[in-house]
Amino acid sequence: SEIAAVMSSSPERATSYARENGIALAVSTLDALLGSDIDAVYISTTNELHLEQALAAIRAGKHVLCEKPLALTSADAHKMVAAAKAAGIVLGTNHHLRNAGSHRAMREAIAGGRIGKPIAARVFHSVYLPE
Repeated sequence: SEIAAVMSSSPERATSYARENGIALAVSTLDALLGSDIDAVYISTTNELHLEQALAAIRAGKHVLCEKPLALTSADAHKMVAAAKAAGIVLGTNHHLRNAGSHRAMREAIAGGRIGKPIAARVFHSVYLPE
């Protein structure tokens, strides 16, 4: 498989990213992306757009990998799952950190009883995002 298209709300950013990464198609609207000859989409937009974009992709017959959280509410997530199931489309959620060392260590500490029963957690996670 290969990355066939990239979408950004900024046409300039889409074009620049596509050029830098050898991607043939750069678009700035969801309709243009879904109208192209692609099999699947990866949704990594801001959380409030996930439902609308995933449902549009499913209606267009595209398989969907959606960044977490899948939706803002469990009801919206259920809508996405039901739509994908009805259309015979694969819908997945990207949990890229589930096997990160820090996450494994937390699970092991909890499972091993080293920190007692958690009732709440506050986690700060940041990454470097160059301009």
